[in-house]
Amino acid sequence: MGDDREGPSKGACASSQKPEQRAHLQHDSVLVRAKIEVASPSSIAGRYPGLQATLFELPATVAQAQKRLAHEPVKGRLEIIEGDALIDPLPKGYDAVLMAGFVHLFDPERIARVLGRTREAVDKRARLLIVDQWMDSTHTKPAFGALLAGTYLILSGNGRTYSVEEAQGWLETTGWRFMEHRGLAGATSVVIAEAS
Repeated sequence: MGDDREGPSKGACASSQKPEQRAHLQHDSVLVRAKIEVASPSSIAGRYPGLQATLFELPATVAQAQKRLAHEPVKGRLEIIEGDALIDPLPKGYDAVLMAGFVHLFDPERIARVLGRTREAVDKRARLLIVDQWMDSTHTKPAFGALLAGTYLILSGNGRTYSVEEAQGWLETTGWRFMEHRGLAGATSVVIAEAS
């Protein structure tokens, strides 16, 4: 995929809210950095017929994703790119980026590095959707998110759950404008930002 790729026709991001309540998020292409079980690019592309989706993942995950997505009906609109968001060049040309199940694996310094590198790879007004177990300012709610904090630390060695306020600070210092925090299901929610 080149930086000068022509995008497909418009597609919209999902929302369970009524049209008059939802932010109108129209996108041609989305870069997905997420566990495939959490946010499958095929389910996103399948829901929005005009959307081109690219999964950017570590080498071990790419092999699993290729096998899993090989027979998807939308495979012509899916691309899988191998890379490490902390060190490899990020693909360009996307007007939306979805990070799901990602933030809780890292310490604040690495999170800010990925957010800054992501901002450098997108144009002004691109949207960023970060799906995770976002906590309140006391780090006690949602309760299940608080329980997960220890699990994430054990699994990754330096991750944990973070508050929406912490996300706002990282976004501000890395070239993003916080737009909103929206609940999804259970302890999971999304922080939405726009490239400034």
